[in-house]
Amino acid sequence: MRDMAYKARFTILLVSLVAYFLVLALVQTIRASSDAIEPSLLARILGSSAFALILLSAVNAARPERNVRLFAWSLAVVATILQVASPAFGRSEVMAEAGATVFSIALLCLSTYEIVVYIVRHERTVTLDMISGALCAYLMLAIVGGGIYSLVDTTMHGSFTQDLSLAGGPSTNALYFSLVTLTTLGYGDIAPVSPWARMLAATEAVLGQIYLTVLVAYLVGIRLAQRFSR
Repeated sequence: MRDMAYKARFTILLVSLVAYFLVLALVQTIRASSDAIEPSLLARILGSSAFALILLSAVNAARPERNVRLFAWSLAVVATILQVASPAFGRSEVMAEAGATVFSIALLCLSTYEIVVYIVRHERTVTLDMISGALCAYLMLAIVGGGIYSLVDTTMHGSFTQDLSLAGGPSTNALYFSLVTLTTLGYGDIAPVSPWARMLAATEAVLGQIYLTVLVAYLVGIRLAQRFSR
């Protein structure tokens, strides 16, 4: 059973990420239905801890060195503490949220890097779990982009046609905008306005296309190597 879970570790991680997106959307919908509803301390703890555990499982799935795992745990602990304790900062709550976002972005970047490196170095056959790992890295790029856009709109409010700032806590708007940008779906309700926002959006769109192009080429190359080696 444990061996099966290990072989499907990236698939489990992918399901966890999708589930987290759905839960985040549900929480935002409930909060939007009543301005009087504020996230409780328990909700903050559960939400922050769940996200941190997902990212830590991403790092552990790639089986990095011990010092990398310790560094990842440090980032997760600091990000979770800042996220949970941000209401206690009073007027500086947004700054605490920004700090939590910065540490989360660092952990996301580390997780994405470790997954991609593991796939490139260790996987020699195209499997469902390998494809799931590549998709996990792609979704993490979108989350990184969402965090960066939130920071930009927090420091330079009005950078987008809708509010993506961290005022009131993380929002699904930033993640939605990042996914739309990464997939080059096209802008409709949210668009970048400031020069910084436009350049970051253009950069993410290019990185998304490069990632998919290189990924497809790599998977096709492995598949061809498998076929000719038979």
